[in-house]
Amino acid sequence: MFTTARLLAASALSGLLLFSNTSASHSIPDPTDDNPVELGSVAWGRDHDAAFAESRESGRPVLLLFQEIPGCSTCKAFGRGPLSHPLIAEAIEREFVPLAIYNNRPGVDQKLLERYEEPAWNNPVVRHFTADGSELLPRADGVYDAGSVVERMIAALEKAGRPVPRYLALAHEELLAPRLERAVFGMHCFWKGEAELGGIDGVFRTRVGWLDEREVVEVFYDPKRLPFVELVRNANDAGCADVVFVGDGDRYESAREVLGGDVKLSVEALRAAKPSDEKYHLEHSNLRFVPLTPLQATRVNAWLERHEDPRPLLSPRQAELWKAIATLLADDPDALAKFQRPDSIDGLSAYTRRLESLLTAGV
Repeated sequence: MFTTARLLAASALSGLLLFSNTSASHSIPDPTDDNPVELGSVAWGRDHDAAFAESRESGRPVLLLFQEIPGCSTCKAFGRGPLSHPLIAEAIEREFVPLAIYNNRPGVDQKLLERYEEPAWNNPVVRHFTADGSELLPRADGVYDAGSVVERMIAALEKAGRPVPRYLALAHEELLAPRLERAVFGMHCFWKGEAELGGIDGVFRTRVGWLDEREVVEVFYDPKRLPFVELVRNANDAGCADVVFVGDGDRYESAREVLGGDVKLSVEALRAAKPSDEKYHLEHSNLRFVPLTPLQATRVNAWLERHEDPRPLLSPRQAELWKAIATLLADDPDALAKFQRPDSIDGLSAYTRRLESLLTAGV
């Protein structure tokens, strides 16, 4: 039986889900398709005129997906990949009017293919339009990776004079991160150290553990955005560089310029700390159950340590989930005992569906 608190959590989340499923023009997948994998987790509209009418009313651009359903392996991978990334899917529904046109069906779809001069039986193509039918960006083939999809979404929003939500900018930063480099810092407390280092712009992931009998934080960072010397300097200023472990001579000399003798050459892997020590401030808050991406988790942990409100880092859906989770746990602290947020982006979509199913059960 649901208590009042549990019903309040489910009711609040049900309102959010209702908004998400009606925010796009007639955003209900074709019932004959049984939620095809090629469409990912986005609720697509199928009525062309209604989508552009919605765009005129809301001011949101139309994001038009030309997709083969049932489709080839590329089409299915696009649905399982970019279109199932939770932040991308939410941004498509909230910041655009999503419209899907099937490129392998006769009738209305075929006429729309001809109207937009799109080839039939083609791999997925995403295009962006204003309400008056003007195309915001040049058409592009072969845009299949999530980072490039987000990059074009942001460019379209900017061209349309629309604000780019912070959660989408974070997704863009994370997905288009170049090859990251690793550094390991020893300090007196890796709980504080992970939060301090995770709050540095250019740091993408962190992990805590032990190396040379010291508490350490392993940092993965973008060397083009955050040069190693600057990372060491920031870590030292934050009191998180009692010693730096480096794997090559060049970085050894660079670190010595900042720290003097507190540098060690080491390629040894750290011994991981227990899970309850990872992202300590996040893992000891209700936010640990929110489906955050790895970069979001790193940033949220840092903001919580500084006692800053982390909501600006969350999408609207994540913020509502957090609210529903807090209400649920206030009523039953063990309600989510079997839930563990996945560490990778790939598992977030399924985790989110499972979490929402529990939170809305009985409504």
